Amino acid sequence: MDESTIIGYIVTALAGYVSEDAKALTDKMGQKAYAKCKVLVKTVWDRLSGNPKNEMVIEEFKDSPEDYEKPLTRKLEQACEDKKELFDELRALFQDYQQEKKTYAATIEGDEGVISQASDAKIAPHGIATDDINTDGGDVVVGTKIVHKHESDDPETKKTQNAHQRYFTRLYRFCQALPLEPLGGGDQEITLDQLYINLNTTSGSGEYKKLLKKRGRVTQTQSLSALDALVCCKRMVLLGNPGSGKSTFAKKMLAAYAGKEIGKVQEMPEGLEAGLLPVWVSLRNLASRLKGLDRAEQEKLDDKERVSKFCGFLRQQLEDEGDLDFWEEIHTILLSGKSVLVFDGLDEVPEVYRKYVRQMIIAVLKSCDPQRVLLTCRIRSYHGQAMLKGFAMFTLAALNPTQMNSFCTAWYEALFQSQQVSGKDKLLKSENLIRVIHDSPDLTELADNPMLLTTMAVIHQKETELPGERVKLYKLAVDVLLRRWQRHHQHPGMRPSDSLMEVLGNDEKILGIMEMLAYETHKAAGGDTKKQADLERKEALSLLEGKKYLGSAGLAEEFLDYVDQRSGLFIGLGGGGEEGGKPGTYIFPHRTFQEYLAGCFMVSGRDADIGRRFETHVKEGDYWYVAAQFGAEELYHNRRDKESLFELAYRLGVDIQGEGESGELHRKILWSGYIASVAGMEIIREDAVQANHRPQYPNLIRERLLSVMQAERLPPVERAEAGCVLACLGDPRKEVLDSGAMTFCCIEKGVFWFGQGEKAYRHKELDYDYWLAKYPVTVSQYRQFSEAGGYQSEQYWPEAKKAGYWMSGQFKGNYEKEYREGMPKLSGRFIYANNPMVIVSWYESIAYCRWLTSQWLAGKIVSESIAHLRPREWSFVLPSGRQWEKAARGPKDQHPFPLGEELAPNLANYGKAGIGSTSAVGCFVQDKSPYNCMDMTGNVWEWCFNIYTPDGSDRVFRGGNWLNPAFRCRCSYRSRHDPNFCRNNLGFRVALVPTSVSSGR
Repeated sequence: MDESTIIGYIVTALAGYVSEDAKALTDKMGQKAYAKCKVLVKTVWDRLSGNPKNEMVIEEFKDSPEDYEKPLTRKLEQACEDKKELFDELRALFQDYQQEKKTYAATIEGDEGVISQASDAKIAPHGIATDDINTDGGDVVVGTKIVHKHESDDPETKKTQNAHQRYFTRLYRFCQALPLEPLGGGDQEITLDQLYINLNTTSGSGEYKKLLKKRGRVTQTQSLSALDALVCCKRMVLLGNPGSGKSTFAKKMLAAYAGKEIGKVQEMPEGLEAGLLPVWVSLRNLASRLKGLDRAEQEKLDDKERVSKFCGFLRQQLEDEGDLDFWEEIHTILLSGKSVLVFDGLDEVPEVYRKYVRQMIIAVLKSCDPQRVLLTCRIRSYHGQAMLKGFAMFTLAALNPTQMNSFCTAWYEALFQSQQVSGKDKLLKSENLIRVIHDSPDLTELADNPMLLTTMAVIHQKETELPGERVKLYKLAVDVLLRRWQRHHQHPGMRPSDSLMEVLGNDEKILGIMEMLAYETHKAAGGDTKKQADLERKEALSLLEGKKYLGSAGLAEEFLDYVDQRSGLFIGLGGGGEEGGKPGTYIFPHRTFQEYLAGCFMVSGRDADIGRRFETHVKEGDYWYVAAQFGAEELYHNRRDKESLFELAYRLGVDIQGEGESGELHRKILWSGYIASVAGMEIIREDAVQANHRPQYPNLIRERLLSVMQAERLPPVERAEAGCVLACLGDPRKEVLDSGAMTFCCIEKGVFWFGQGEKAYRHKELDYDYWLAKYPVTVSQYRQFSEAGGYQSEQYWPEAKKAGYWMSGQFKGNYEKEYREGMPKLSGRFIYANNPMVIVSWYESIAYCRWLTSQWLAGKIVSESIAHLRPREWSFVLPSGRQWEKAARGPKDQHPFPLGEELAPNLANYGKAGIGSTSAVGCFVQDKSPYNCMDMTGNVWEWCFNIYTPDGSDRVFRGGNWLNPAFRCRCSYRSRHDPNFCRNNLGFRVALVPTSVSSGR
């Protein structure tokens, strides 16, 4: 059999493998043939990956095998021509696969057969096999119905069955339990199912709809839900901000698997296969297995030893829970691959251990090849050595108003079901909570975080006024906990000693203690590389014994025990050994409370002490940034200490040595800018000009932030943060904020390279000069159009009016239920004035261009770059695809990306940069085309004027975005959607072309 024939068969096998779920394919092919096909797939993927062109074909083939068999065949043929040994390897693997497939014994006919063991047997519809079916400890199944549940009389088998039941029951209860106690809701008897609302990702659903349909799910929403993402991707990383619901989603998913096994769940979510073993792995706890190994020992571990340590970790967990009898079954299932693994909290692993935890995860995946894998991590922590190859990456979106409303309704419904509120109060309170949240922009912004929304609900239930700033909300939540402690120590049988009662009755003292413990716990994770994100009991006791806090060993012991049992805010882990059953370490169950309290400690004491703490921790990377943010907000909003806030900002941003060329100095400037933004530029400016203060600070900090953003001393995430802070203080770049001051780049007429792949590079020519904006249109520039009445001016909207999306001065985009009178409402990290405008349709983009043309004719465009042009001879338009590609590629170059041959995370805002949102335009100074147009690689897709195909209505967009892999950021890559489509990764850029060209459109 020749090479092309073999490769054709291989691609056909791969197409079947990637287009069907595991259970269906196993039933069809047999377990061994299925396993052989997996090996074949891995070999193909590994040998072709690494080249962006190959990776694009692989990804497209996975999404739509029937459409991309030919491109994959060509790639394989080319690879086999380059390496003869690759073809020999693939041929041998394929022959193994074929042999296993042929030996698969039985065939099922009809819709309710039971598989026979005879190799030539076929079972008729509704038939049942009568040969040697072994039911020892198992079930006989007809179709999907259990017709006999066999319970063995063997004591060992019974013991295993009992352990099996306990494991799934305990896991189900663990997943259903809500951690309300740290939020002040410890008395609530509410389960996850009662409150859970479907979470969305920041990805759109469009490109996944075809794959979802194949896997039994149909979505009508614009955003891709977290569940849909999981259905699409067997290996998935779920990123999110603190409290965004990463772990909650993971628990909801595992609860379905565990609940199905014990009869608590009747039907699995569509697209998720039943019958897999669910396993929850806390990566913080897993990392503790590396605690006793130094770096040299960790480096020496091979994959087999890493898997052994992982299995030892799971075995120890079972033993701690009394379920060791279930270990052999779990171990067997793990090795078979019939499992779903959740690795929770990569961000909670100290950075020094992340490399080794990552290696352990990779080793487990290679050895066990689980059916599904979900890893959760904070956005800021998923970069560098933490990133895992072969995992699809999704980021949880902020809650939208509908989701907020659903949660508020579900909250009071759950309280009503548990008889904690009356039917009347349920309705009144839920409506009031919804109204209060939406009436306050600050509260609306806070409520898009599930954890903070839950805190609001707890506080609202207690009839406490909801504050507007997050730091006030955290303070109120901590105050709720303190009052709860006081209730507990008055409860019969819970009375502590008089000395401890005196401490518990002193809110200021107890708050100071908790701030210190949070600070020391946070410091233990980021400083000493031998410690985890926990505080050891002996260290906590030593700190508490100090005169400033409790002053005695006995009182320190009693305090730790009391807090562990009663507060839910600082809880103990482990026990036994030298501690005589006492917890060995202590943690804050949610890191944002730890960071809030640690931030409070950072700003306690004299100004000199505060400054020294900030200068110490700024050296330790971005680990302390959130705590530093909380500290600054605490100073300004809760303690009303403006003077200390100003001094801290000046100390970090002005009183520094050198030119700010190191990462540490750049981070100081970033922190200083954020501290200043808490008060706002107007207040900072008033203070800075006073006697003996720093009059140069307001302008200096903005200049330095711009430098920090554009330099490469900090990781992309922190540079993007510098852009956000710069927006809050006022970006000094007028050309970025003002439509009338836009900078344009001249694109000279002539030939250029167009396209890529087999049809490239076709020589095209544009016979006229034109101009393209240096940056995408920003939020500030688009707001000018909206506030100038652009949505009410009919002459800008002929296409939208004809299509029914513009009516009487109002516009309605895709998925919007109601018309709006102005620009779409932005939230989260998309609000900043210097970021690209997003959630804007093609209709809105061309309306802006027409408005800009009218502004130019009225003499309101003052851009120096086009001042020599005659307005009546030129028009502002959306660029065509060819105009966009020429500006991106240049006149002579054939490079794949606008910025050159290679794309790396520090060069542009695309998926691997890990930013998770748009970034300020100009943030990546190397992301510029040969014509000096910037941000053409990633950040946002950019609408083009032309349609995708001559017979269609979809409009083209180009350039890739902050979510995309590298291959979608190529000069030649284009995507499409209907012209009223809106998304948070889709914007536009303006072109200026001769009127004779624009009139022909």
